[in-house]
Amino acid sequence: MLKHEELNIELPHPPRTLEVRSDGVECVIYTGGVMRFSFPLADRTAWRHAAVMLYLTGAATQLDIAREWDVSTRSVNGWVRVYREEGIVALGDRRGRPVTITDKIKRSIVACRENGVDVNETARRLNISTGSVCEVLYGRRKLIDASLPGFDESSESKSSPYAADDNREEDTEAVAEQRDDHELDTETGETQPCTDGPRTVMDPLDRSVDRILARLGVLQDAEPIFANCERVEFAGSFLAIALLGRDTFIENVHRVYGSMGAAFYGLRTVFITLFLMAVLRIKNAEQVNRHSVLKLGRILGLDRCPSVRTIRRKIKHLCFRQQAMNLMNLLGKARFEGAQIPDAVLYVDGHVQCYYGKGRLGKTFSTSRNCVVSGITDYWVNLGDGTPLLCIPTEYNASMVKMLPKILAHAGKLCGGRKLTVVFDRGGSSAACYEKIIAADCDFISYNKNPKAVADELFENGPVTINGKQYAHAPYEREIALAVCERKANGTYRKTKRTVEVREVVVRRDDDGQTAIVTSRRDLSAARVAETIFSRWTQENYLKYTIEEYDLDHLCIYGTEKVSAEIDHPNPEYVKLEKTIRSIRQQIATIARVQLDDMTDRQLYRPDERFRNLHAGKNGKKLRRLGEALRQTRALMANLPKRVSAEDWDRIPSESRLLTNVVKMTAYFIEGQLAQIVKAHWGGVNGNERGMVAAFLKSSGSLEVTDSMLRITLERQATPKLTSLLKCLCDELTVCASTYPGTNLRMVFDVDNYEEGK
Repeated sequence: MLKHEELNIELPHPPRTLEVRSDGVECVIYTGGVMRFSFPLADRTAWRHAAVMLYLTGAATQLDIAREWDVSTRSVNGWVRVYREEGIVALGDRRGRPVTITDKIKRSIVACRENGVDVNETARRLNISTGSVCEVLYGRRKLIDASLPGFDESSESKSSPYAADDNREEDTEAVAEQRDDHELDTETGETQPCTDGPRTVMDPLDRSVDRILARLGVLQDAEPIFANCERVEFAGSFLAIALLGRDTFIENVHRVYGSMGAAFYGLRTVFITLFLMAVLRIKNAEQVNRHSVLKLGRILGLDRCPSVRTIRRKIKHLCFRQQAMNLMNLLGKARFEGAQIPDAVLYVDGHVQCYYGKGRLGKTFSTSRNCVVSGITDYWVNLGDGTPLLCIPTEYNASMVKMLPKILAHAGKLCGGRKLTVVFDRGGSSAACYEKIIAADCDFISYNKNPKAVADELFENGPVTINGKQYAHAPYEREIALAVCERKANGTYRKTKRTVEVREVVVRRDDDGQTAIVTSRRDLSAARVAETIFSRWTQENYLKYTIEEYDLDHLCIYGTEKVSAEIDHPNPEYVKLEKTIRSIRQQIATIARVQLDDMTDRQLYRPDERFRNLHAGKNGKKLRRLGEALRQTRALMANLPKRVSAEDWDRIPSESRLLTNVVKMTAYFIEGQLAQIVKAHWGGVNGNERGMVAAFLKSSGSLEVTDSMLRITLERQATPKLTSLLKCLCDELTVCASTYPGTNLRMVFDVDNYEEGK
């Protein structure tokens, strides 16, 4: 076959999709032969902005832009990142000697702030970075933040996004870089609606102008704008959004994260979208494709809801800030104070999130699946009614005994100085654990893992009612002392001379079995102690409900991270040899027909008079071979450590789990408030209020918009009783006079063609 060179054929070069032309003064950029940008060559801001716009619009790749701009792809990626976070002002030329922040500049920054100028515009006017502006304003905001709930002055240095301390997990709160779109009225204590720019009169179904403003760095979050519509699917979700507007969720979100920079889908929109997905049972971002994004956009007040790619990108951007635990602490404190419980009794339980990916994760026992699985363990802190407060992740499946000091530290911040009582199951039952709790000035209620039986005649005749159930005998109580054991470096435990004095309450069940409970609370009656520990089913029901309804175990961000080298775990080779030794010992005991527990290794492979005949018989050769294998295996174990570092293993990133769990916890809390309203008007006994609420939230309806009101008229339900309950729920929420988050529109609810008694 002839080559092209032999045929003298000149092949055309592929057309250049991106081309930059310059005459020394003006720069013109073409894509596909069409002019896209024209600006003075000396304008370096426009030069970088053109590169960012080409990448964001998909007109060119980072590699093509880097080649034409004569920079690295890392520089292009940096321009895109700072543009998304701070807008076009971040693309200015910042080379040269840093500007010294003098007192005059500080006074100018404060003056701009008092005149309502945002951070980006202030930095542009004074020719300084937005970080310098935030540094100055942070010190000025100290007095304002001190009046907010949950403010801890001792953690102020940690809360600053510019502080040197990078351990943000222990922060009690995070101070946002920008709070221009969500101010707190210090006089009335009420949250003012977010204004991300001037309200424009436009078609609610055509938000192209807002999208252009977001690309230019002017808009930080699109304002919700609604249109009259005769039928809107999922209009019932406005019921949950009405209570969300009265909750502290959106306020704390803005307080912790501040802003996402220039964006059409800003911070408020992203979190309301995630909340909407939870209440509508859209269990992950991929399931958004199964619904009409235009119809979901009607609920958000936008032309369409974010796509799957946008949702995942926004979550990744939020996870990068590592502030989910701070948000959870603020919300947990608000939930605890709102419950107004007399005692600070919190329930703690572990939940294993299974993993099916390709990463090398540690294995642990899952009680829900009754088997050993690859996964990660999270510890949940709930109220007595099941309301979730905190989710504390582990790095490598740490036990409850090891995690308890950290759990107490987080839970103690919610109690407002009251003495904390933690309730947990047998997973944390040990004298060493009880000793740590008492040393931390806290109380506990748990099950006794190794109780001693109580004689039947010691129980007094009842009956006694505990959690609505009658028992024939009253609980028996006594004081006991539990020996404290400490774990040695090789993984074994040794007894100490210390003991823990606890109170034991024994409940005799109807099947004549006994349930032993230990506690450090001596001010509660025996029946009250039993009622408290028996109420753990509310926390278990919460985990089962969220797994089924919200897909709690779903990973919104794929990929794993390496475990810290400071974490250790059982040596797999050592564990494997232990299993081999147990197998060899069992084989020898079977041949010798003896009880394995009564024999030592020396007696097995160096038999005394009882086994001499066996070694001389037909099984003697097999016994000698097994004895030699047992000796060699023991010799190998002697040279291996029991525990090794877990640095070669992976873990699931905790920030993405915490972020999505915060939203799902809020959805559960809001649905619980709606269920309480339904229960008050229903009087049913089967406890299906949450199921009714879930059906109400998916109901269709119509929208009617005025300058100050958003009227939602929902369709009738399948039965007159359900329609009546929906009407009562609508009336209750209308009286609340809630406004849609981000607007001043008061939400009014009604049921279509509702007639009393029909």
